[in-house]
This record gives sequence, structure tokens and C-alpha cells, in this order.
Amino acid sequence: MEQINIRQLVLESIIEIVEKGQYSHQVENAVLEKYAYLEKRDRAFYTRMIEGTLGSLITLDYYINQISKTPVKKQKPLIRNLLRISTYQILYMDSVPDSAAINEAVKLAKKRGFSQLSGFVNGVLRNLSRKKDEIVLPKAEDGFVTYASVRYSYPEWIVEQFVYDYGKTKCEEILAGLNEAQKMSVRVNTEQISVKELVEKLKEESINAEPIKGTNSGLFLSGVDRLSDLESFQSGDFYVQDASSMLVAEWANPSEGSYCIDVCAAPGGKSTHLAQMLHGTGHVDARDLTDYKVSLIQENISRLGLQNLSAKQWDATVLDEDVCNRGDVVICDVPCSGLGVMGKKKDIRYHASKESIEELNEIQKKILGTVQNYVKLNGKLIYSTCTVCKKENEETVAWFQKQYPDFVLKEARQVFPHEVGNDGFFLAEFVRESQGAKV
Repeated sequence: MEQINIRQLVLESIIEIVEKGQYSHQVENAVLEKYAYLEKRDRAFYTRMIEGTLGSLITLDYYINQISKTPVKKQKPLIRNLLRISTYQILYMDSVPDSAAINEAVKLAKKRGFSQLSGFVNGVLRNLSRKKDEIVLPKAEDGFVTYASVRYSYPEWIVEQFVYDYGKTKCEEILAGLNEAQKMSVRVNTEQISVKELVEKLKEESINAEPIKGTNSGLFLSGVDRLSDLESFQSGDFYVQDASSMLVAEWANPSEGSYCIDVCAAPGGKSTHLAQMLHGTGHVDARDLTDYKVSLIQENISRLGLQNLSAKQWDATVLDEDVCNRGDVVICDVPCSGLGVMGKKKDIRYHASKESIEELNEIQKKILGTVQNYVKLNGKLIYSTCTVCKKENEETVAWFQKQYPDFVLKEARQVFPHEVGNDGFFLAEFVRESQGAKV
């Protein structure tokens, strides 16, 4: 078997994500699946390098620009990304000697047809290694937006948005929270195993599990190598889900026998949670836009062994007259900017934009305006997003209240990163207290 150069895999992946706009989790998963035979250490190195480089890209560019006469933006794509992954090793990976990071970068430059620039790569990285402790990051007093952007590695427009929504102090708390280490969180399938039993079972599989405060059946796992290899995963004892999104079904708290509709359900976390809470009674109607997304839901229905849940392809912006005024619970977890999950999906910060938030907000309102028709009298509508942007959250709730006065807001909550699980999340619970649906 040929020797795999892990740094080359990292470089190719970073180019796919940063230069070509591919989604990081898709690129990572494809590589780890293709090279599943790699040792645990090599897979861990690959993942750490991808996550670390993406999570500190703006900071890395700042350091490189202090050393290089050619700004990062003007460098050839392969060279700038080679410098980025190498700078990450020099600044943040104590287990990698600077000399090794530099030598491997020079070899890669030559191997990829850039022998003429290998001296440039060598010079920049050697200078960085010597001067890294002398480089001073921007200070808050000299301009908060630039300081926070470089310090936490988020585009300036995101910093500005958070300052606008929450002020400087809270903005910095959010950015710091997003940058905290990500824990693996799972929801116990309490229909077939208790939380206590699963903790013991995982212990036998050499996995440590601890209950997540603020949830009824959430666990943080540590020591996991290949999740799909665990018998407890294969047999459907748990579902991987962030703790903050577990709150949706817990807020909905459906009574046994309820008819629940989850209008943007893939991959099925909230739907399967609702089905569990119904204890085999009632029905959960899980829907999403494409065949692929529906297949993800079906896969999880099958693995978790749930009988009172079905998956259906349906566009949430299109009215389904067959379910009007029938839903005891309607879950509306809309497409959003994802600014609350940037700690987990680090590339979102480079893909999102102010313009995309405006476009998404129109879709959010269109979905809400359609699916409110499905809620029966005294039924619940739960609106949720995985963002911390007020335009998509509090402002949309205010719009909905004004537009549909037959719904009464019972509770709304902005969950910030690492407050419950890893993610920033928003929930609002409405109850239809009078009949007067607008179609």
C-alpha cells in the first residue's frame, strides 16, 4: 500500500473548501471514508489540521502578511493554502517541530510543480518561526472590529453584525464560545435503552459518557474513534445531535397520540425525538425538500427502529391542504445562516454573507406563513434556527406576531454557543388560541 502524505491530503482539502467553496464536512467525510484504513493518529492529524486551519484562517493570514512581501490575496492559491496549513502547525501544534512543518511544506511545493516558489515558501516560514513571538495582534482599543476579527478569526461583517445585535462584550463572548472545543453530543433512544444503561454499554465499548445538563436524554461522549463502528450506534441506541437542538422536541412536549409535522426535518433529529416522546403512539410526519434529504430521514427512522414516523418529500413553502388545521405540534426549523454552528462547521463564516441572510429571511417568513395553516386550535408551533442573528430570530418572531395575531407567543429563547450544547440556537413557542388562519 502506498504511503499517504497526510499534509498533501490536508492541502487538497483546504483548497477544495476555501478556493472552490465546497462544504468542509462533505470534503472531510469523503477523505476519511476513502482513506478509512489510515491509523487513528493519522486521521486525527488530518481532522485537527482541517478544523484548525479553517477555524483560524483570518489569524493565519494576519501572521503571514506580517512576514511575506507578497500579500496572501495575491499569492497563488496552492501557495497561500500551503503557507496557511504550515503556519497553523508552527503557531498551534506543539507536537510538530517548526523545522518539520517547514521542510514538509517545501517538499510539497516542489511536488506540486512550484519548485520556483519553494524558496519563497521556505523563507516566509523560516522568518515566521523566528519572529512569531514578536508579532503583535491588533488591540481592541485601536478598533474593536479588526481586533475581534483577527483575534477570533471571523470576517469583519460578522463581528459588526454581532456588535449591532448584542454590543461588544456579548459579541466577544459569542465568538469565544464558538471557538471552544467541540464535544460530541448524542441523544439516547429512550424507546429501547435507558440513559443509565447506555452509559454502561458505552463504557464497555471504551467510550466515556456524561449527562448534558439542561436536557432529558443528552450525553457528551469522549474517546470515540469511528462512531459507525460502535455496536450501540449501529443498533440505534443513540442519535448524534447537538444538545441545544434537543430542546425543540422538549419544548414541544407532545401528548401521546399527537399528530406532529416537522416541515424542514432532515436529517431527522427533531422528528425522531418527537417520535420517541410519543412512545409508539400518534404520528410524526417528517418532510423535506429533496429526495436526498428524505433518504437521510428514512435512514435514521430505520436505524432507530421507530414505527410512528414517516418521511415525505415536500416543499415547505407550498401549502399542503390535506394537513391544514390538523397539527397538534408543528416544528418549523427553517433554513438559516447557520451563524450559531460556526464552531462546528467552520467554513460557514466564509460562505455566509449579509445578502444571504436577507434572502434566507424571506424564505423563513414564507415557510412560517405557509405552515401556520397546519396548526389546529390550541396546537403548538415551534420556530427554531441554528443562528444567533436577531434578524432571523427575534425580528422574525415580531413579524409573525403582527402578521398572525391568532398565535400567542408563549416563550422565546436565544441559546448561545456552549450554553447548553456546542451550538448557538433560537427557539420560539407559539400556541394558536383562536381560529383565523390566513392561507
